[in-house]
Amino acid sequence: MGYENTGYHINATDYLDTLNYDLETNRESPHKAERDVSFLPVLKGLNDRQLAFGHFPAAALPGVLPQYKFVCAYRHPKKTLVSEFIDFRFRRKDVDWITPAAIPNDNEAFETYLRRHSVFQEKIFANMLSVSMSVNEPSCTPFAPKNYHFLNFDEMLANPASSLESLAEFLEFESDDLMALFKETQGIETKTKATTILIDREKFWTREALELYESRSFDAIVDRGIKLGWDLKRTSKTRFLSAWRLKFLQTSNRV
Repeated sequence: MGYENTGYHINATDYLDTLNYDLETNRESPHKAERDVSFLPVLKGLNDRQLAFGHFPAAALPGVLPQYKFVCAYRHPKKTLVSEFIDFRFRRKDVDWITPAAIPNDNEAFETYLRRHSVFQEKIFANMLSVSMSVNEPSCTPFAPKNYHFLNFDEMLANPASSLESLAEFLEFESDDLMALFKETQGIETKTKATTILIDREKFWTREALELYESRSFDAIVDRGIKLGWDLKRTSKTRFLSAWRLKFLQTSNRV
């Protein structure tokens, strides 16, 4: 038996009721689907075997919702930042400050995005880290490790068989059925996944963009997450940095 998709995209203080709108609206003007209800009442309102997606504080939820299961999918923050930027700039029509008309140069636009919006991605990663700590930190008392399943998003795309097998077991889903659904969704455009935008994502990481990234706590979160079991690697910064800056990074106390 599978799960019923509610279409809810749940944030901490609101959620998107996506099934009440067509793909074009959800993709270009998702604010129209926004409902001003915080995450806990929305989660409590789900019926048995209903499924929702989102970004919300999940570390203590097994104590409140012991019957719920949480799939924690993660990838490197550099990838999520570029992905959201592309969505904001090239798909959405309700983020006027980042459009090509507002900022013609793509790299300048990405730097503007990092200044104005990367803090929200930082909070999402901090929430994910808090979940990892509640489950894996020896000095913490785990709430309910059996309620969580951690999934490397990029590893799932590269090697779906092994990733989906463990996920199917966690969700009490037939692995063949889950693989069929995975293959079906790979070619489908969704609210946050564009199948038609082909762009060199590495080009956005200018020297200025890297410095803006390093001014946040992303690398510290990644390092801590790796120690707690995240299957991630620190990405190389050497492409844009001079020798003296590399030396400074090697000898400084920053992570």
